[in-house]
Amino acid sequence: MPKNGAKMSNASGSTYCPPEELKKTLLAAPCVTLFGHERPDGDCVGATVAVALWLRSIGKKAVVYLPGGVPERYFYLVGGLGLNINPPQQPECPVACAFDTASSERLADYRSIFDGSRIKCVVDHHPDNSMPGDVRWIVPEASSVCEMLFGLMGESGARTAGERLLLALYTGIVTDTGRFSYGNTTATTLETAASLVRLGARPEQITDVLYRSRRTEELLIEGRFLSSLRLYDCLLYTSPSPRDRTRSRMPSSA
Repeated sequence: MPKNGAKMSNASGSTYCPPEELKKTLLAAPCVTLFGHERPDGDCVGATVAVALWLRSIGKKAVVYLPGGVPERYFYLVGGLGLNINPPQQPECPVACAFDTASSERLADYRSIFDGSRIKCVVDHHPDNSMPGDVRWIVPEASSVCEMLFGLMGESGARTAGERLLLALYTGIVTDTGRFSYGNTTATTLETAASLVRLGARPEQITDVLYRSRRTEELLIEGRFLSSLRLYDCLLYTSPSPRDRTRSRMPSSA
């Protein structure tokens, strides 16, 4: 058995090997709460949705907590699935798992639910992760959590859960690698993406939704950003309004 975080080979290439205890813990629980960070990005939403679908495909219940909800940009990942996201009533689930979340503070209003869980798991690719967990799987070499999760589920698990899971994992990889243009794109990243495509993921679908379609509000905000650009001593800067910061989910300290 490869060490945690090490790569293992299969017919399609290499994937990351999860801790055996992580998979056993998730499979043994009748219900699992899945957590992402505030202002969730594609990797965060993709990871929580993918694991929820995977667990559901094997008869488990999953509840997703995303502070602030799913951003409109990623509605295509959850539409029509009937996933239990940010329920008003706290479910009784023995296992909690946080994804792509480097610190407890980033769980925002849902931190107390995670902290109060009987068994806590942490899955992340950020090297500075400080989340407490009974089971931790941290792989700084991975481009994204979604790349790691393909190793957890395997080809058979991903295929069984269906096309929407493939779409979620591919979304996380594409967004965290800047469409495979960032330095975190490795041979393993490309092999994982290729495996997802072979199983049925459609790159053109994600490209159309994320990069070729823009909401009117997004274009108006971008226009205001560009029109407010100023040049000062070779430094180009802008000062977006608080309203535009909120609508674009830009952190107030940015």
